[in-house]
Amino acid sequence: MLKKINIKYIIIVLFSFFVFHEPVLIFTSNILSMFRTNNIIKMQEKSYKRELDRLKLSISQYKIAEQNMMLAGDSSLILGKISLRNIYNFYDYLVINTKYTVKNGDEVINEEGLVGFIVSHSKHLAKVRLLTGKHKLSIKINNSYGLLEKYNPKTKCFLVTNLKNIETIKEGDIVETSGLSKESAHLYVGKVYKINNLTNSLFVKSDVDFDNLNYLFVRGKR
Repeated sequence: MLKKINIKYIIIVLFSFFVFHEPVLIFTSNILSMFRTNNIIKMQEKSYKRELDRLKLSISQYKIAEQNMMLAGDSSLILGKISLRNIYNFYDYLVINTKYTVKNGDEVINEEGLVGFIVSHSKHLAKVRLLTGKHKLSIKINNSYGLLEKYNPKTKCFLVTNLKNIETIKEGDIVETSGLSKESAHLYVGKVYKINNLTNSLFVKSDVDFDNLNYLFVRGKR
């Protein structure tokens, strides 16, 4: 009797499997497909959100830069956006796009300080020689004068040499252009980071992030 019942159950199970297995498989496949689709949608939503956040940050940075510049009382600034930056001369030059005419020698700044100088231009493009490039800039620290020279991308510091009255300088002092060369005086360059009295030199760190430049402003010489 027990064997007959077992056989009966086995037959019922086998019959059910053959009758219902295809709908069950389809249902299971649909459930798995739905989960996969949901996962893809969630990943796309995260990607879109990251891109939206990036764009919002870029707009915010531009607005802050513009506000800071306007607060400085300089209404003659011309907005420019980087259109080209070659990896082979990354710290020497870049090209900006601007709607207005600029001139060679015009100063390029952002909300953090001096970035460089215009060295050539066309109708809507201008080549900028960066402060981090291979050239010397006359600077002033308190009542001392010196030359801003080599930039080290690893330490993000400039070397300043030919200093006069280095004993009057301390770490944290403001560094600005001297006005003794072609550039305007009192353009903010950075702060004294480290002093080397033995070599009569020091290191200056700019507030400008030269690795991540975006919107810049061109300022005519005063």
